[in-house]
Amino acid sequence: MSVDPQDVSQVTIDPRTIKVEVPDDQRVAPYSSTVIINSTGQDFLLTFAQIVPVISSLATQQMQAEAHVVARVIMTRQTAVQLLEVLGRQLDQRPDVNVNESPAI
Repeated sequence: MSVDPQDVSQVTIDPRTIKVEVPDDQRVAPYSSTVIINSTGQDFLLTFAQIVPVISSLATQQMQAEAHVVARVIMTRQTAVQLLEVLGRQLDQRPDVNVNESPAI
């Protein structure tokens, strides 16, 4: 079977052989303490944010939380499934991580 070089749907790529280049301005990854996930059915939008405390009133010293968006990523359904599978395997290997525990806000 010959592969048409113009038709990328026929090409199988081993993800372990892909060279990933990270631009200099993205070498330090932002920290995210929460993620908001939206889906259209076909695509997923992941909005990563840091939850930070802020004083809502100087007079009463009341604290509130704000979410500061640090990154947004859109991915296909297939990529989202792959991400879920990889995260599941990684979490299974880390018994010190309690996946049933919700972070405090």
